[in-house]
Amino acid sequence: MSSSFKWMIIFLLTVHCAIGQEQNNRWYFGYNNGVNFNTAPPTALNGGQTFTQEGTASIADRLTGNLLFYTDGARVWDRNNVIMPNGTGLLGGIDNISNVPNDLSSTSAAIIVPRPFNPNIYYIITIDQVNSTNGMRYTVVDMSLNGGFGDVVPGQKNILILNTRSEKMQAVPQANGCGYWLITTDSNGTQFLSYSITETGIDATPVVSPMAPGADFIERGHIKINSQLDKLALGNNVGFSNIPRIELYDFDNATGLISNPITWNYPFTLFNSFAGVEFSPDGTKLYISPGFIGIVQYDISSGNQATIEASFFDVTQSFGTPVTGTIQLGPNGIIYAATSSGLLSINNPNASGAACNPIANPISGLTGQTWYGLPQKVYVLDDPNISNDIVTNGNCTANAIPFSLQNTNDVQSVVWDFDDPSTGAQNTSTSLAPSHTFSAPGTYNVEVEVTYPCTIITFTTEVNIVSPTAPTFSIPNTLCTGAVAPALPVTSDNGINGTWSPATVDNTASGTYT
Repeated sequence: MSSSFKWMIIFLLTVHCAIGQEQNNRWYFGYNNGVNFNTAPPTALNGGQTFTQEGTASIADRLTGNLLFYTDGARVWDRNNVIMPNGTGLLGGIDNISNVPNDLSSTSAAIIVPRPFNPNIYYIITIDQVNSTNGMRYTVVDMSLNGGFGDVVPGQKNILILNTRSEKMQAVPQANGCGYWLITTDSNGTQFLSYSITETGIDATPVVSPMAPGADFIERGHIKINSQLDKLALGNNVGFSNIPRIELYDFDNATGLISNPITWNYPFTLFNSFAGVEFSPDGTKLYISPGFIGIVQYDISSGNQATIEASFFDVTQSFGTPVTGTIQLGPNGIIYAATSSGLLSINNPNASGAACNPIANPISGLTGQTWYGLPQKVYVLDDPNISNDIVTNGNCTANAIPFSLQNTNDVQSVVWDFDDPSTGAQNTSTSLAPSHTFSAPGTYNVEVEVTYPCTIITFTTEVNIVSPTAPTFSIPNTLCTGAVAPALPVTSDNGINGTWSPATVDNTASGTYT
């Protein structure tokens, strides 16, 4: 019997293993500034098109570190520094009075979140500035469009998530590795809102957590979560010209809940709110840039409010009072601070006091003004191994046909459907490697629904089943005793391969050969 069949793969994803995390290696910010972290030490990037004082977002390929796209919250540029065909008119930080794209003034402005289990799709989450009404919205970029240079998907731009005046937002992975938490605050500073982002999209109903009471909430400034994904920090101001307050919380990245606030006051009266907040890589230090004036360090490892407050250290005292904004942990483990004229770096951010080693102008060749914004970190999930295929052999109604998966890594369960309802309960199976005897000749679309830790994927193959075919032979049926016995052919006249029993003809006795 022949064993030919036709394959049709319905769904196949590229394997994404944890073999590279280079997606943060290209920063674009300020007035035409950029940094390339693919080099050691990092070097200035030329050609960037951002022209903004505050927030930007950029993303590189996670394996190569090559630029994919970047945005200032209003426009989206591709890897050639060209605005995507549909990449204007985003609502991240546009001043309602001037409505000019260059007049952008939102602390976060935009962050980029890869859509889980879809390597071509990215969300640009934008958040407008405090005196505007556009709130937090999302825009979808598909990198398979525009010849692989990417484009904003028509009809999927500026979709409202939340009406808020807050400029604070952050996105981090969930504990199960299946999605992200998108975190912001309401306009009044009374609640944290954690939105779940999974392969199905952005959940419209957030997880709500109360903020610490008592502060006069300032909408400007950053929310930051540490690298361990268990602490959240932000700064507030208890009055426009009064003592600013720092807030530290526990963060549960399994549930999105934020709790157990520790608050303390910065010991000087400063102008405005906290622009920059950042944790050291080991999570023991908290850096802030209060009121855009300098950078201070706190040791938060004790978890005790009085001990934390007493650990205050003025990191930038040796530089006078540099005007600083965003503080951002780079992919090289160094913290960078945006200033009105360049960058500062904290080269050993896990160390206490002066040992943290602050450096002025650590990257030479930056020709544009930096101002107050740097791109926030982009996280990429380590998707389970979901590249797969159906393996089978045979096509005869007389035989049980075996089926299996080429790759069973990360498979939690399966449900097979053999497209053969006349076989009743035998038409389905939950075995990893079932067999099925088809009821009649025909074409069957065999499916297997595979459950992985974070997703369910269906694979399909088309199998052509035929009736048994009897082999035909032209060898004679009679033989005289003692005559030369004929050789039994391994292939029949009609092309069927097989074996004989007995394997040779006996020319001395009658017999039956099968």
